[in-house]
Amino acid sequence: MKTLAGQLLISSPLLKDSNFDGSLVLIIRHDEEGAFGLIVNRPAALTVAEVWKQLSHSPCSTPCQLYIGGPCPGPLMALHNHGLLSEFEVLPELYFSADPAAISQLVVADDKETLFFAGYAGWSEGQLEQEIEAGAWYAQSVTASQLQSDSPLEWDDCLKQARRQQSFLIDVLNIREIPSDPSNN
Repeated sequence: MKTLAGQLLISSPLLKDSNFDGSLVLIIRHDEEGAFGLIVNRPAALTVAEVWKQLSHSPCSTPCQLYIGGPCPGPLMALHNHGLLSEFEVLPELYFSADPAAISQLVVADDKETLFFAGYAGWSEGQLEQEIEAGAWYAQSVTASQLQSDSPLEWDDCLKQARRQQSFLIDVLNIREIPSDPSNN
């Protein structure tokens, strides 16, 4: 099995799950047990500072927006470029943390490039692979700088790029017909 960890999943209009309409999901972990990712284009109505007041009495100086990482509840998590505070590296120069001690340090780092998440997206063994085969997701590479940019990734731009890439591959492979429903393939 080829891992999708570090790849960006772009939801297809064929995906029939309202939790993921127009979503871009960075896959954090993907192995034989399943997959775990964070929706990177769904800002919450609250800032990290507002949420932090409910979680801790310690200070929070981050100006960062909070993101809804997915429909599954979980701890406050972060993607950042502080290697010493990481649990593991997701992409070159992009690290993941959910450890409360690391999060406590990240919220006072005053780092605009750190992305904070509440909730996550999860798939059981083989589920993500089945959804991709059914045409529910496109996978494409992404860099840390694209995720941490002041100009966030937009779903429609990523979808257009993924479709152009798919069309190119179809032309190169000389496929004559694409079914409107990929499950008929």
